[in-house]
Amino acid sequence: MIDGSNCRNPTDTVVNMGGRQLVFGRNIFELQDANDLIGNFEALRTRLREDGYLLIRGFHDKDLVRRVGLEVVEQIDKQGGFAPGTPIEDGIPADHICSLPVGENLVLDTPTVQHMPAFGEMVNSELMFAFIDALLDGPCRIFTDKLIRVYHPGRSTPIHFDSPFLGAGTTQDAVTTWAPLGDVTLDMGPLAVVPGSHRLDQLIATYGETFVNRDGATGLEALGLCQTVLPRLFQIIKSHGLAWRTTEFGAGDLLLFGKYMLHGSLENRARRYRPSADWRFQ
Repeated sequence: MIDGSNCRNPTDTVVNMGGRQLVFGRNIFELQDANDLIGNFEALRTRLREDGYLLIRGFHDKDLVRRVGLEVVEQIDKQGGFAPGTPIEDGIPADHICSLPVGENLVLDTPTVQHMPAFGEMVNSELMFAFIDALLDGPCRIFTDKLIRVYHPGRSTPIHFDSPFLGAGTTQDAVTTWAPLGDVTLDMGPLAVVPGSHRLDQLIATYGETFVNRDGATGLEALGLCQTVLPRLFQIIKSHGLAWRTTEFGAGDLLLFGKYMLHGSLENRARRYRPSADWRFQ
């Protein structure tokens, strides 16, 4: 039974996702944080198995996250990404960014991200590895790709599993970590997940078991299934008694989930960029 506990957003608040309107208290609800379980890793593992996600409020030091945010702002500015004559801190995109074709966003490429010291400090910290090692009950490694996403107004993360992008076999227990790079209100397009979707066996056995090569050679299969399945996803979710969950995030928050968790973001309906980061462990 889905309830509205831990609610930060009033019932009937309307948000947009995947071309649809969702309404809090009806088909989208608040994420539940796991801060009451901090230090009890058996309980955290149980929560992760049952719900498919963990939300830890204030995991990262806020000052460190703000330093990462400043690194992102610097890179956006280097690409001429801010509207001329507006304060950089307002984060208002330039017209040429807002005019990008659907599916295209301002990109911080891998070499750029690798040379951002505060970001490296955040994702590779002893705190991060100690927590993940304890959560997954053994020494873990971090995936090479550590991504920063910068979404301008009108953009969102498409609904998907991470599994097609991680490969088969040894990535079975991979965990995605997602962090806002600053405070993220609902209108900025926070990430949303579907607790319980990690047990949708038929979806996992089809779309979930495709694999996208780095060169995209086998990506067509995954994309084809994605195009077939995604129009029915909202009905699939409803028919299994599941629902979307999201929240307003604060700088320092951390969201974790497995590779078979359906997730995507609300549409950014604000006037400013919404930056976030995601990286993975196993």
